[in-house]
Amino acid sequence: MKNKATKQNAEEINLKEIIFLLKRKRKSLMMITLAFAFIGIMFGFLSETTYTSSTTFIPQTRDQGSFGGNMSGLASLAGINLGNGGAGGSSIPPSLYPKISESLPFKLKLLDFQVHIPESKDSITIRQYFNEYYKPSGLFYLKKYTLGLPNILKSIFRNPVAVAGVEKPEVEQTILQINSEDRFPLKKIQEVTEISPNLKEGVVTLSVTMSDPILAAQIAKLVERELQDELIAFKVADAKVQYEFIQKQYNEKKEEFEKSQSRLANFKDRNQGLVTAFAQTELQRLESEYNLVFSVYSDLAKQLEQAKIQVSKNTPIFSVIDPVSVPQGKSGPNMLFILIGSVVLGAFLAISYILISNYLFEE
Repeated sequence: MKNKATKQNAEEINLKEIIFLLKRKRKSLMMITLAFAFIGIMFGFLSETTYTSSTTFIPQTRDQGSFGGNMSGLASLAGINLGNGGAGGSSIPPSLYPKISESLPFKLKLLDFQVHIPESKDSITIRQYFNEYYKPSGLFYLKKYTLGLPNILKSIFRNPVAVAGVEKPEVEQTILQINSEDRFPLKKIQEVTEISPNLKEGVVTLSVTMSDPILAAQIAKLVERELQDELIAFKVADAKVQYEFIQKQYNEKKEEFEKSQSRLANFKDRNQGLVTAFAQTELQRLESEYNLVFSVYSDLAKQLEQAKIQVSKNTPIFSVIDPVSVPQGKSGPNMLFILIGSVVLGAFLAISYILISNYLFEE
């Protein structure tokens, strides 16, 4: 009991000493806290005012139980057997959607899309906007000429080697290369775009943050459309290849069938009333050829219809819960949050500094 009481008294004394020390050093505490608050306010004023436009959708594949069953019933009337192939092909899980948006081919496609801005009468590409019209905030230049100064100096003293009159190998020509005009737009389009899949609820939220609310909505709509096109192309790729192959075979057999049909009709027109053995043999040969070609042609026609249905069945549907709209209020910077965070951080660092310096001084 005495040990507990002694320990409790020691803790009370230590706490009183700390409070007394902070009161004695309150001037330093206030100065450091106010300095951090001032830095936070400056950070907020130098930050870019942004607006966020977002959309939420649910990616779905047509249900085999309802859609597939109904289509199988309709197809059976035409003599087409859809079988149990069902969905066919694999789909991209929503968790990989951010990887698609960050891929270089996807971002390069986005840079070629047209947008409308007040500064230009005609529509311009996203690449042109970031290279010619985009105005970075003061914080951007502060970072560039402080933290980014080593990179600037490297680029100045780097001597590029120009190779003239040499053709690039065929393999190198097929590899994507980023030119100097695309570096900054590619970086910015990745920074302003965010895709957040909710695996538990099965929804995907896409948001674009820009300094112009209308531009944010335009780019959000473009990203949404391009992402959905990429997912559809991947999902129906196998079924589409099969459809195109059958279509090619069908066109060839259709031409062959029409020629065989014409030959048989012409022979019958020219040999009406003839009962010679040669005529009968030739007629049987043409009819056999016609029946064989027609059988293959008819089978390919059924397969072509089946392939069409398969492509349609594999095409995913995107149910939009919250469509893209022009944001009404700014999303950043949150000055109140920045101020409170700066004050708390400043106070914590100030208290830590006072306690540590006092401990070292006593030692």
